[in-house]
Amino acid sequence: MPSRLIRRFVVAAAAAGATLALAQDRPVVVPGAHDALATAGRQAAHIGTLWNLTVAVCTAVFCAILLGLVLSLWRSGRAREDAPADLSSIGRHERGPYLSVLWSVAVSIALLLVLVVASVVTDRTLARMSLENAVNIDVTSHQWWWELRYGADQPSDTFTTANELHVPVGRPVVLKLRTDDVIHSLWVPSLAGKKDLITGRTATMQRRADRAGR
Repeated sequence: MPSRLIRRFVVAAAAAGATLALAQDRPVVVPGAHDALATAGRQAAHIGTLWNLTVAVCTAVFCAILLGLVLSLWRSGRAREDAPADLSSIGRHERGPYLSVLWSVAVSIALLLVLVVASVVTDRTLARMSLENAVNIDVTSHQWWWELRYGADQPSDTFTTANELHVPVGRPVVLKLRTDDVIHSLWVPSLAGKKDLITGRTATMQRRADRAGR
């Protein structure tokens, strides 16, 4: 029985590899202006790095669990099927399969701890962005449009736009988010970070664009 399961795993892996090879022949999608993987700011770059690490760690955890499963099945399948059952072994762990599962779980926990540390470091890095000479913009959401008020030291330099957000390159931007009715979400993928605008609350979003875009 275990050998049959192993053969099924091998067949499934081969089928997945063939599907991946066919997928590589498809046209390549070029990232657009609002693509989370086409970063345009420092915060987006940090989050993009965390995303790549998350994919790598989750892939490694999946491989570790799968390898532990295959090894445990392989080590537990050495007894003959027609051999009489050993009732004295009931309730005891088989050393080979037990160690395989134990090692796969230990490796998975270690990798997930690395991901936790990376997440905390990324969050602290995003919170330490300098706000010197920042541009302050009040963002108010309505049904179905956005109101953006650009603040300035001189009242005559203050102006308001609708549904368009323009920020300077290399200068931090502080967005004060409010909603005039229901819950809305504001997300600029190339600058990273999504915020929910909740009725009766004021949220803050700090971003900086390091290259020009649209």
